[in-house]
Amino acid sequence: LGGGLSDMASINELINSVVVPESERPFLGIMGQTVPESYRKSLDWPYGGYVSEITEDSPAALSGMRAGDIIVGFNGSEIVSMEQLQEQMAACEIGETVEVTVMRGKRDARGNVSFDEVTLNAVLIPRGDANE
Repeated sequence: LGGGLSDMASINELINSVVVPESERPFLGIMGQTVPESYRKSLDWPYGGYVSEITEDSPAALSGMRAGDIIVGFNGSEIVSMEQLQEQMAACEIGETVEVTVMRGKRDARGNVSFDEVTLNAVLIPRGDANE
């Protein structure tokens, strides 16, 4: 190192950027995607993260979350995409109880879908403890 100011900034960045192994990150236990814009427009679905799959015995499963739920809130913050949910999860601690708000679809006799808001609580576990 030449000892210049930029070298010190680089060293400080390295010291301050702690990389958490994937197995030690908080885990909710869902797979999904952001609700497509076409669904929001044509089917009147809400913004959020569509849950396509739930890991058995995961925090999501134990909280009562279901495949087909749309996550619209996480710990009091509005969720409009799966990326935003992942950012919120990254700020959480293992063992933390989180509040997840989902919109749960139900069909009427004509096949039209309406949504009910459901609030769930889940205790995050380390990804390494999940039965994937």
